[in-house]
Amino acid sequence: MIELANKYTKVSCYGWSVKKKPKPLGRKERVKRNQKSTWAKGGLASEDIHSGDLLARMYEETDKALERNRYPGQEDFKQAEKRMGKLMLSSDFIRKVLKLNKNLIYEDSVSYKGCGAFYLKQGKTKKSLNAAFRLGWMPEWTIMKTDRADLPTRDGYTPGWRGVVLQRLVQQKVLTMKQVAEHFGGYVSLGDLRGKNWSLATGQFN
Repeated sequence: MIELANKYTKVSCYGWSVKKKPKPLGRKERVKRNQKSTWAKGGLASEDIHSGDLLARMYEETDKALERNRYPGQEDFKQAEKRMGKLMLSSDFIRKVLKLNKNLIYEDSVSYKGCGAFYLKQGKTKKSLNAAFRLGWMPEWTIMKTDRADLPTRDGYTPGWRGVVLQRLVQQKVLTMKQVAEHFGGYVSLGDLRGKNWSLATGQFN
């Protein structure tokens, strides 16, 4: 006779009918399971896996895959003290730029609090110049911060008043290099990445 298990059934009767949950894998068991993974198939011996070389190789491969998402010359952009250069208040910077072209307008950002950008008036419309920046003290050159994977973060990106904003205004032909030199200083050393990037971006507009 087969008895259906219910809440009144004795423990001795239904205990065998409920499948026990497997115990969570410990570190050793997880490593053993990895032996059957693609990493093991790639040529790692069992002793390499148990010694931690598997994790080292996984880290190396992951880092290599992330490299394509990193910014060229990123290490230089992370050197905040070096890239401060000549600090300038955003209010002074805005005032100077607007004096140089009457068709330029400035607006506070609605999407990103504490930021603003320049636009070009075109009749009843305005054109974005992709010249946005943070309000307050502005570094001369762009500064980046990265996360644990060494990837640039949005919150850690601080555009420099020369390295991004003026550069883009010159590229959009709303300011000239002559104006930049007269009102912001024109000499930039080519001894490091800051000057080299500036020269590459604006050289054709001299």
